[in-house]
Amino acid sequence: MSTFILTGYPRSVEQAERLNKTFPPNMAIHLNVPFETIINRIKARWVHPPSNRVYNLEFNPPKVPVSYYYFVVLLVGLGLT
Repeated sequence: MSTFILTGYPRSVEQAERLNKTFPPNMAIHLNVPFETIINRIKARWVHPPSNRVYNLEFNPPKVPVSYYYFVVLLVGLGLT
């Protein structure tokens, strides 16, 4: 028997039905997170394009200072500017 955690999946009813047929879950956890908290987490998220490392500027900042250019590109890509 395998054990794994799925985060952000399934995202549709069809995916949930397929998952249930293939690997019926024995537990599900639903987190009720305020929308503002989610947006703040997204705003603080930063991806280092060459390595695909994911950082959070508040609680998991990169060791090398963030390039302003990459941060602006992220905000524009998310439509947050």
